[in-house]
Amino acid sequence: MIRGSWAIMLSPAKNELFTSWLMRSAFAHGLTPYRFANYWAPSIPIWSRDIDRSASDELLYTVSRHSGFDVASVERMTLRSIEQSLVKIHRQGNVPFLLSAGISNKVRTQHGLQYCSECFKDYGAIYYRDWRLGFMVVCPYHGAMMSDACPRCDAPLMPHLSTVQRMDRCTVCGVSLLSRKLPTLCCSPLVLALQSQLLKLANGTPTNLLPQASTSPEALSVIRVMAGVLANSLQHDRLRHHYDLKPFHRPSNQRCLYEHQRVAYRTAILETLAYWLLDWPSSFQEGSSVLGLTQRTFIKSIMPAFFAEQLSYLPVGVRRTRSTNQQPKGPCLNRCRRTELVQFRQERARHILSFLGYPFL
Repeated sequence: MIRGSWAIMLSPAKNELFTSWLMRSAFAHGLTPYRFANYWAPSIPIWSRDIDRSASDELLYTVSRHSGFDVASVERMTLRSIEQSLVKIHRQGNVPFLLSAGISNKVRTQHGLQYCSECFKDYGAIYYRDWRLGFMVVCPYHGAMMSDACPRCDAPLMPHLSTVQRMDRCTVCGVSLLSRKLPTLCCSPLVLALQSQLLKLANGTPTNLLPQASTSPEALSVIRVMAGVLANSLQHDRLRHHYDLKPFHRPSNQRCLYEHQRVAYRTAILETLAYWLLDWPSSFQEGSSVLGLTQRTFIKSIMPAFFAEQLSYLPVGVRRTRSTNQQPKGPCLNRCRRTELVQFRQERARHILSFLGYPFL
């Protein structure tokens, strides 16, 4: 292998994910993704982060110089263009509707990568950009439900750790990802229609889903806020009961980000959202009344003007009053708490006894 250009130039598939193309190129050279990256970009961390989102200009230029493809072609394989449609400006952390990889010590802790086993059989083991979107729950070509884990051990997909140069095998237990045929998704056609419209918005194509929205990020931000309301499983079940939908229970009642949910629960949320958005804006007002939502429910969200108008029709809501803490506070006592813990406890005991009418001994 001559340092300067790759010996084998693999053309990326249509809509292929950047890391998928990078892994296929490594396997074509007979190397693991780690060895391949360390050889061609030794000073740039790649597999220790979500490089599909955070690919730097330096990395794109380096890959372009070695692969023979221009920088624009390499950049199109990343999630930059999709992220610009999801949010107005780039930001760190979770991006609405973009599945989180949850990387910790080079291991994926979240099920942020999905696949369709039928696509693997027909087109080869290739991961596509659209599969990183949280509202992609069913394959539009085969009608099969997406899978986000190994069919045997339920581990997240980590093909970059493969030592057998296969992206269709689990790197934890070694089982083939094609070993189980996924059933077709038995859900309302409204879910498929909503998924199709959300995918168009993510690609920058306007739809009639929320006609008042002027841009795709505005429409997606409103829908994401509504999905966040359904993160509370009790609220979610209440709205599903109102629409005569089958209840879907999570193991816990705690709130959880939509981007961290598994594919089955994301499917249920999309089904509920499809009914909640069916006849906008009257359906939104009806569902908000069922859930008892108020203007204070959305007080932390920055909403576009057309959605703020709908929120003005909701009850104002009552601000919760927190009980005042009787623990003495002050600049001296707070500083003492940070520096001298023993002295802080003595001073606190003095204030408490004085408050109760006892002399401090």
